[in-house]
Amino acid sequence: MYDRPVLDIDDALKLVDAALAAAPAETKKPIAVAVVDEMGDWVAYVRMDGVTPFAREYARRKAYSASLMQRDVHEFSAARAQSGRPLADLGDARLVGAQNGGVVIRDAAGNVLGGLGVGGAAPEEDERIARAALSAGGLA
Repeated sequence: MYDRPVLDIDDALKLVDAALAAAPAETKKPIAVAVVDEMGDWVAYVRMDGVTPFAREYARRKAYSASLMQRDVHEFSAARAQSGRPLADLGDARLVGAQNGGVVIRDAAGNVLGGLGVGGAAPEEDERIARAALSAGGLA
């Protein structure tokens, strides 16, 4: 039997709470925050009042992309751009080539636990909120 670490609901909720706490210092816009496990399945999600439908879905897809590709979305996008390979070639319509705001969640040993996505603010703001959440959640 395999023994592997997993992202539990308590850790996911800490990340969501930390992102919401960090948001007012970074942006005046409403945000959405999504946390997925290592397979890209929902663990936690929250949205502020007034966030756009696009930002809600974008947060989810950023988290999904970071988790499945096992790297932050800006690194994934840069590697794809350098290779010239279109996103569609990967065969998964849920993957996004976002600039920022999707980060991979790892444990202290470097194991991928999932992904966290923030959407709704400017790309740089989404990124700072996501990183602040990881740090405050003890998973940076």
